[in-house]
Amino acid sequence: VAIIGDGIAGISSAFYVLKNTNKEVVLVEAGKIAHGATGHNGGFLATYFERSFSSLISEFGIKLAADGQAGIESAWKLLDEIREEAQLQTPIWQFTGYAACANIQEVLVHLRNNALRIKAGLPTTMLMVSEEAKELNSVPNVYKELYTVLPKADILSLLETEDEEYIAILPERKGCMNSALFCEELIGYLLAKYPDRFTLAENTPVRRLVLKDDYAVLDISKTKKISAKQVVLCTNGFENISIVNTPGKAINAKFHQLVRGIVGYMAGYTEELNKPPAEISYLPKKSNHGSDIYEEDPYFYLTRRPYETETKETHNLICIGGPEALMDDTNNYNQDHLYPDEARAEIDNFLRYTYKHGKKDKIEYKFLWHGL
Repeated sequence: VAIIGDGIAGISSAFYVLKNTNKEVVLVEAGKIAHGATGHNGGFLATYFERSFSSLISEFGIKLAADGQAGIESAWKLLDEIREEAQLQTPIWQFTGYAACANIQEVLVHLRNNALRIKAGLPTTMLMVSEEAKELNSVPNVYKELYTVLPKADILSLLETEDEEYIAILPERKGCMNSALFCEELIGYLLAKYPDRFTLAENTPVRRLVLKDDYAVLDISKTKKISAKQVVLCTNGFENISIVNTPGKAINAKFHQLVRGIVGYMAGYTEELNKPPAEISYLPKKSNHGSDIYEEDPYFYLTRRPYETETKETHNLICIGGPEALMDDTNNYNQDHLYPDEARAEIDNFLRYTYKHGKKDKIEYKFLWHGL
């Protein structure tokens, strides 16, 4: 089995193929381990799509949408299983995280999603709404059993903000970890556990994938090729691979053009280790009358976890994400391009006016980075 891409998707796939079969596995990566999206994120573990459950049902039907949601939520079990079996030391923190809502439209989207989750047989959590929210009277009676009312002060306390505009929160299972470190450690385990069946090929871009009747050939260069019975694509860069289906119809490789790339800008700083690990998402404040709260504007999210500095002292690392740039062609993304001042200013404002424990004066970031 050839797996193309050694981010967290490719490495996890390799783990389970090696564990559950007697097949040989070669993991092929154009660059280095976990140097793509897996190594450029805010350490935020979550199991939701950035589309509302109701909109997925509208497009795909309740069964497919529920199967997809149940599948992604099963990742918690898989993550625990990998960590336990491989005895990984990379810390993984799991806890209840929160999504903050600033208007009644967002509240209604979450309530509609929860009602549909119950109908689909999926577990759900109770939405918490401020008892001072004037818009409560407009919530349909059919949703009355799907939310609970709390004092506004409790809502803001859970959200770690003093911003009075937030009126509700959705609690969900969340977590945070260093995903690049997790992958590097897991690769070490696989190389030691399966020395006769596992091969890692870094700095090995695949130029062409040729599908034969019962096997495939990966063209690495004019002289180097890999033969495999099966191929798994676990990469954001598959648009660079020419796919030739020898025994059947041509595969339309233009499908990747339907996927728009998004560059996410993130920042991180350290502070005293005096608060527990956390993850909080702050949805946009302006009203969104559509059925999908993630469509129009980026939302800010924050993770907090223990972090060991170069001097071996342990602090909390605060990572913030939110600013985004859309790309029509992901081939134009340059991992080394300059961090824009506008993105930093947006994060500065978020920390000053939304996060209660944020920096009120000039912010000295330990990290500024972006990822596709």
